[in-house]
Amino acid sequence: MDVNVGDVKLSDLREFVERSFRPVAEDKELSFEIEVHGANVPPTIETDEQRLQQVLKNLLSNACKFTEVGSVKLRIGLAEGRQFASESLSRAEAVIEFVVEDTGVGIPQDKLRLIFEAFQQADGTTSRRYGGTGLGLSISREIARLLGGEIHVESSVGEGSSFTLFLPSTFRHVEHPQPDDTVRERVVFAHETGEAGGPMAPPAIPTVERPELDPALLLPSDVRDDRDEIQQGDRVVLIVEDDAELARTELEVARERGFKGIVAQRGDSGLALAHEFKPDAIILDMKLPVMDGWTVLDHLKHHPETRHIPVHIVSAGDGRQNALKSPSSRSRSRRRASRTPSAKSAASSTAISGACSSSRTTRLSARRSSS
Repeated sequence: MDVNVGDVKLSDLREFVERSFRPVAEDKELSFEIEVHGANVPPTIETDEQRLQQVLKNLLSNACKFTEVGSVKLRIGLAEGRQFASESLSRAEAVIEFVVEDTGVGIPQDKLRLIFEAFQQADGTTSRRYGGTGLGLSISREIARLLGGEIHVESSVGEGSSFTLFLPSTFRHVEHPQPDDTVRERVVFAHETGEAGGPMAPPAIPTVERPELDPALLLPSDVRDDRDEIQQGDRVVLIVEDDAELARTELEVARERGFKGIVAQRGDSGLALAHEFKPDAIILDMKLPVMDGWTVLDHLKHHPETRHIPVHIVSAGDGRQNALKSPSSRSRSRRRASRTPSAKSAASSTAISGACSSSRTTRLSARRSSS
């Protein structure tokens, strides 16, 4: 998936933040400030505007959510005297910092790394009190890496947090890792930095094995889904379907059955989302762009993180009658095949119903085995 690079006016970005978050802060009676520090800050930067907005939206949403008294602030300026883990920042002529500060609940030092994992917050109490899944920070980390940047975080319990997104002022293409490579997390924590404010050399950031997937694949498709509204405890179905209208139909059926739905229109995107969200069930088309459904299915059923997820196949028949199933869903997951769009749509509804049934059965089995 390509990055849509262009000139982004910081004045436009400021207006976007003002329009999006001042009403939120006022509703909670919080002080809200946006500051541009320094005369040397360029009026424009070269990056992907939509993805930059998404990271700031995630960081500011969390700041407002977890702050009950005090303030939320966005500071934009030049990053000076810093050292970075990423090569694109180290070689950049200028680095822009976007600092989101709050006076909220704060995060314990031993929980800082955890919150950047999908579906994690500092602890269960925080989740129950404030809702949400913590997925926004996981995606923000991936977008930062995609744009050649990284995120730094500092926090003190009861005092607040500071999340800083660093981006090069001029975008440089980032080569994505090959299948056998490892990549470094683009998150740096305060206790891992030197006294001068930059990471110690070499940075104390562990290498993390990751699938050979472009992080951009986690971003929303053309079909508006529920990924931003998922709360802990929700039942989630992943719909992997390249036909936008059919995907919308499947999404509506899933919602009627009490599911939150996530939509991917490419096979590689569906695979990335399956690893990131760990859905309760997957609806999978076989004829997908970039990576076909059979390849996706084979990966899902041979990976320990996803092989237990029931997969229901909806596709035009192509002669292959057998699909890999999880052990718990082998007797329930059926292949729905048809040559016509209308019949495929009907099969989609049936598959969604089957996914609901399989999901409930899988959850009951898991509860029984743990009790």
